[in-house]
Amino acid sequence: MNKHIQIGILIFALLIVGGFVVLGFWDAPAPSNMVETEIDDSRFPR
Repeated sequence: MNKHIQIGILIFALLIVGGFVVLGFWDAPAPSNMVETEIDDSRFPR
């Protein structure tokens, strides 16, 4: 049973490290359109 837990933790750790590697090397494209939101002045008290 202990061996199964060790293998499960190893697989979990490899998935986490692999995810960080993918996020580190992935060249995600920047947003292509501008997002503009109008906020009421009432939300900002003076």
